[in-house]
Amino acid sequence: MAFEKRNTGLILLISFIGALIGTILSKLLVLIIPALGPIIKSLSVDLSINLNVLRAGMSFDIVSVIGVVVSLLIFRKI
Repeated sequence: MAFEKRNTGLILLISFIGALIGTILSKLLVLIIPALGPIIKSLSVDLSINLNVLRAGMSFDIVSVIGVVVSLLIFRKI
């Protein structure tokens, strides 16, 4: 019921917010516990594209993915 066609934009927005919160949490965790830096960095994926005219890139770490999953689960419960 929550994943109907008309809710696609809302699902994308909630996923983006979850990824953003996850990224902020991972940065805070590394500041609080510096030993987690190499662990979080080793579990991250960098996606980039370079077309001579346009360059774009994204980086996902494990905490961002967890943030997306948790936000979608919360959205599904609501």
